[in-house]
Amino acid sequence: MKKLFLLSLLSLTLATTPSCKKYLDIRPYGKIIPKTPEEFASLLHDRLGAIDEARSEDWLLGNADRLADWDGGYGDDFETALFPTNLPVYLGDLVGTTRAYTPWTQLYQLIRDCNICIAGIPDSSTDKTGRRALATAYALRGAAYYQLIRLYAPAPQAGKLSDQLGVPLVTEVDIEAHPQRSSLQETLDQAERDLLASITLQNDQSIFRFTQEVAQGYLARLYFWSEQWAKAAPLAEALLQKHPLTSGETFVKMTTERSGTLQGNQLLKSGRIIASNDQAYTNAKTNIARRPISLRYIDAFPEAERTLDQRYLSWVGKKRAVKKEFFAGLRSAELLLIAAECRAHLGQDAEALALINQLRAHRLTTDTPLTLATLPGKSSQEIITVDATGKALTTLLATILRERRKELLLEGDRFFELKRNGSPSWSTLADGRTYITASYMYTLPIPPIDITLSHLKQNDHYEDYINQ
Repeated sequence: MKKLFLLSLLSLTLATTPSCKKYLDIRPYGKIIPKTPEEFASLLHDRLGAIDEARSEDWLLGNADRLADWDGGYGDDFETALFPTNLPVYLGDLVGTTRAYTPWTQLYQLIRDCNICIAGIPDSSTDKTGRRALATAYALRGAAYYQLIRLYAPAPQAGKLSDQLGVPLVTEVDIEAHPQRSSLQETLDQAERDLLASITLQNDQSIFRFTQEVAQGYLARLYFWSEQWAKAAPLAEALLQKHPLTSGETFVKMTTERSGTLQGNQLLKSGRIIASNDQAYTNAKTNIARRPISLRYIDAFPEAERTLDQRYLSWVGKKRAVKKEFFAGLRSAELLLIAAECRAHLGQDAEALALINQLRAHRLTTDTPLTLATLPGKSSQEIITVDATGKALTTLLATILRERRKELLLEGDRFFELKRNGSPSWSTLADGRTYITASYMYTLPIPPIDITLSHLKQNDHYEDYINQ
């Protein structure tokens, strides 16, 4: 029966999923291939429009519907539903379906469009529109590889990056190519080159969304994910200095009200164009409202601080209903948390703690700065027990991760925090059953059609999907 099911799944996938080769195809089929800078810019603006409109094909930032799934279903910040909901119960609801392949398909389609622009616009171009389009194409491609790394490559292990599998690198327009999986180190290097190329071109036009500062933010994220602490920290701190934290009513408004404009210290966001009848957003709000915030998340707030912390007061409602707004984008608080963790990993405890105290001073109405001697103990509810390097959590790192968890609720971060810090296995109870999120599930399976046609190596534990 298992073999029959898996064969049926493969047949369905082969019939319905475009292969990597197909979504690198640029033959016009009645469409015009871009030639002028304006035409290349138009190609990218369609991609940027998907972000602004929070359309389903955008997998760089996502939208409310996707955040409800990833935060409400695949992480541990919310309990399982007390009422019927369309949200997944656990991560197996994703990796066991063809929906796990959608990000791969969509991100490589984005890379295809970026490749067309990069190939068509010379680096020496003096045309302002062309240079901005080129900067945007490099930034988008670098961000796409960063997202592919987080979803389809294993969590980085320092010193072993050349032995770990990355994803296929496609940097040229070649419809006959069958690229193989590069090493994780090679994939990280490509994403870094793209983001640095974008930064060098100095795009300062916000209409292209991925400005020089946004590219710098993504580069800080890339260095942070790959444990390049000494590179990530100063980059994040420089951006934080330009975009300082907000607090008080400004912070509460920024995190609890839906807005189409950048607010507070937001550098980038999805959903800047708000439709009058956005059913996907309405459904996401309805679904997430049916899942109470988890006791694990609540436990991150010491009882004595719950009447002082703006995050708890503004985001946690009656019966643990979430009042925070979805946010898919980049804002300064994330950059501060990146810098703080990097400083801690570098052994610069005083600098790390100073950053955490800076964050807390902007969140608590009355705050006594923490000292290394007065750090709160590790939470017994927390399922993360090791840091990104595999070592047992120190009290300082546990404090930093706790602040990150509190700050980035409903921002699509928790799943990746779990993956980055040990990929813990944990259980969810629902409908009288126990569902286990296994460690391997944090790395999604490669689409079977690419395994079959391009002979790519499948990620560990998913081989049965195509070998039965």
